[in-house]
Amino acid sequence: MRVLKYLLLSLIEAKNEGNGTKERRDGLMYQPVRGDGDLLGARNLNIFKRNGKPRTGGLNSIVTLTESDKAALVNAQNLRRAAVAPNASNMKMVEWDETLAASAAVHAKRCQFAHSTPDQLYHPVYRHQIGENLAVFRGPSKFVNDLFIWIVDGFYEERKYYDYKTSGCTAECGHYEVLVHADQERMGCAVSTCTTVVDAFKKLHRTELGDSPFFIVVCHYAPVVLTPTLYTEGAACTNCSPGWDFCTAGLCTQKPDNKLLTEVGGLKLDAGMEDLTVGNIYNWSKWSSCTRSCGSGIQWRFRMCQGCKGPEGEMKTCNMQQCNNEGWANWASWGNCSKTCGKDSTRSRKRECASGVYGNAVCKGVSKQFQTCSLPTCSQWAGWNAWQSCSVTCGTGTRRRTRTCERNGNDKCIGSWSQTELCDPGVCGGKWNDWAEWTGCSVTCGSGVQTRDRSCIGTSVGTGNCVGTGKERRECHEGLCNDVIRTPVSMDNACELASKKVIKCDGENFATFPVVAARFTDRTNGAIRQYKGISTLNLANNNISSLSGLSLACKLMKGKIDTLDLTNNKIAELKKEDFESCVHIKNLILKGNPITTFDPSIFMKMRRLERLYLDYSDEACWSTSDLLKFAAAASKLKLKLQIS
Repeated sequence: MRVLKYLLLSLIEAKNEGNGTKERRDGLMYQPVRGDGDLLGARNLNIFKRNGKPRTGGLNSIVTLTESDKAALVNAQNLRRAAVAPNASNMKMVEWDETLAASAAVHAKRCQFAHSTPDQLYHPVYRHQIGENLAVFRGPSKFVNDLFIWIVDGFYEERKYYDYKTSGCTAECGHYEVLVHADQERMGCAVSTCTTVVDAFKKLHRTELGDSPFFIVVCHYAPVVLTPTLYTEGAACTNCSPGWDFCTAGLCTQKPDNKLLTEVGGLKLDAGMEDLTVGNIYNWSKWSSCTRSCGSGIQWRFRMCQGCKGPEGEMKTCNMQQCNNEGWANWASWGNCSKTCGKDSTRSRKRECASGVYGNAVCKGVSKQFQTCSLPTCSQWAGWNAWQSCSVTCGTGTRRRTRTCERNGNDKCIGSWSQTELCDPGVCGGKWNDWAEWTGCSVTCGSGVQTRDRSCIGTSVGTGNCVGTGKERRECHEGLCNDVIRTPVSMDNACELASKKVIKCDGENFATFPVVAARFTDRTNGAIRQYKGISTLNLANNNISSLSGLSLACKLMKGKIDTLDLTNNKIAELKKEDFESCVHIKNLILKGNPITTFDPSIFMKMRRLERLYLDYSDEACWSTSDLLKFAAAASKLKLKLQIS
């Protein structure tokens, strides 16, 4: 696979290899060795690991891209997509995508001089792998968007090494293939500054690099469609995909009013697109045109350098005529606050230098202002829970309702977490009728619920005030459903909050692992309980034979459960998929279960597992291989085992 990465070096003096004279160079570009492969990127992960752990460089910050930066990147790419040779009949116009910019930022933060691995390039929104281009450079003290044009043109420079007829490369051209693939529709980029970079190619350790910070630019593209050629040759927009019915500057678009810009804020987006070749590809090209028509910009040149120690690209500043002093435009509207609640939130507004160039002493003063926002606390009350039962069944008593503070950050909710009011169930007196017959089971197979009622007799049936409950429920079992256990029953009225950190659901005759919801009704007093602060879940003394609901329960509890007690159930097999999301469990108690088979690799992902309790009997079908794997897993995780 062919991967292009760039490095701009700090200001140095270097000898021009073409004529032997000294010439000022403000930056150098390096291209690492790359093998053949697909467009997505691949590398040797061992280079980026130390003691089995991923190696990353020293991240300093992520550069915030302005709307002008994004427009410069998108239009610079579209200009080059429209200029491919031979002409393309189906080339699409790409647009900015914030989700791709976010995934690009993930890799930019790694500070690595290499592309993402294929698994890292899987995008959760597009649900497939995406394309990636990457550049590493050094030189300026702060990032300026002129550098974007050099970076994009560096990718486009590889067009000289690409053969459309054979879809092959005479040299490095992987980034060009990613840049101009006709079916791409979206792109997003991110820029990070790094104090150190993990360097697989040893290019960044040269003595001339100096001590200025690294800048890493990562761009992601989607969708990635594997086609025999990058595009279809023909007249522009004569072979557009369905839904891409409009044409803008030779590119297929979905909107009739799309525009292709050649300049953004005085920055020339087509700089360097002219053919600057001098002799063969190993000779330095001519210098590109300047990125600015007035003020200070940059220009560059390239050469192919396979197997050599020298640079593939050079950059220098270019000072054009002074820009006309047209002064500042009006301030734009204030933007949104940086936070939606809490302290330390700011908002900003900006203004543009009317000359189109900022930083050349044309417009004096600042281009951006900040303002502190006054916002409510981040922690907010949830809605009130239902009123609890009256403290008395007759006469005058009290009842209470509560609400929960949904904490967000370090602040607190303002107000009380509970309310109390008087309640009067009625005049004392009355007695219960006999219980009615149990209703039929709520299911025809599997586990369900039966109920029965009784009435309180006062002056007339149903109007008295009796002590106790007027309704009972019990679990019923109607056998298996086509040999498959039904969906587990709810924890409502089957579990209790035994202490602040313990939920007990023991002795409820569950046949499968119960469904875990955000709240459940306490079996002891009917109160609504939540899982906040819970560390132990006790499901002992049931008839659980299947743990198919365990993985979902672990996911809903978000790793809060440290101890899971499944003592005295009917679990015969431990399946890997049942423990998929249970990586946070510390203590797993399986004593009293007829476990005959299990997958030892279950415990390898449970990184926090400290204690494991289980029984071993002569009927268990544990093979020698299973035992050896189990012993290896226990040793690696430093488990404290109790096997009886």
